[in-house]
Amino acid sequence: MGKRRGERWLWVLLAICQPLIISALYYPCLSQEKLYLDCFVRLLLLAVAVWIRRGLLPFFQSGTVRALLILVCPLALAGLSLGAAQEVEEFRLGLHILDGILNGYIVALGLEPLFAAMGWVAFLGRKGGGWPVRRAERARFLRRAVQVLLKVIFALTVLLLLGLYALSRSYLFDWPFYSRICSMLVASAFLGPLLFLHYQVRKKIEGELYLVEMELEHAADRVLRVQAGDEGVYNPGYIRFWLDYRQMLINCTRTPLSWENWAVFILLQLVLLGEPYLFSAIIL
Repeated sequence: MGKRRGERWLWVLLAICQPLIISALYYPCLSQEKLYLDCFVRLLLLAVAVWIRRGLLPFFQSGTVRALLILVCPLALAGLSLGAAQEVEEFRLGLHILDGILNGYIVALGLEPLFAAMGWVAFLGRKGGGWPVRRAERARFLRRAVQVLLKVIFALTVLLLLGLYALSRSYLFDWPFYSRICSMLVASAFLGPLLFLHYQVRKKIEGELYLVEMELEHAADRVLRVQAGDEGVYNPGYIRFWLDYRQMLINCTRTPLSWENWAVFILLQLVLLGEPYLFSAIIL
């Protein structure tokens, strides 16, 4: 309880600091429209990070990933803020750097569950009990893995849209080009873990498939011996059982991607690729 209360106060402190920093950056040349829009976007980033950690992917956290991201993200965004703030006085430059550090910390806390969830999918949920033994549990694990990855790419799309907005406010850049890069990142975050998951599943199931195929080979040999008159009566249902069992094993290794999953993936790709043409004129 103490840890959750401390984290809650940390979110409140960040929510207070963000508008204060933006107001100081714009003072005394306050532009009401830009001020409110920038405050809204930063508070939205904070809300998205809290939503990802507490609502969307609450069971996926990694201390190692968190430490690495907290080291990298604030420094990276502070560097970007430093590059964006050219020829300004020292006080305002310090505010730009502080703004970048706070935003980097928020981004790090938002990215941690995404990386942890992708690792859980790609490595078969090793920390959650390992590879399921029963075939029904395997199929359930694969269905859950797909749903987790859909949540990951949805949250990643929202974060990337906010990142594109931040770049558009600070730099002159080729917005469609960066949107394509973001689209490739989202596609990689979805397809990469799925491909690795498929490879891991086939590797895990290979031993069991080998035993089943050996049983099929023995059953076929017995059928041939019966037909040659070397043995007596043979039950044909035996070989049918092993054929059905082999097909069931193969079915439980297939990634359960439905047309609804592909529709969500394509929709998010269209949002990333199309938003420069829909919103760049309004925001810029």
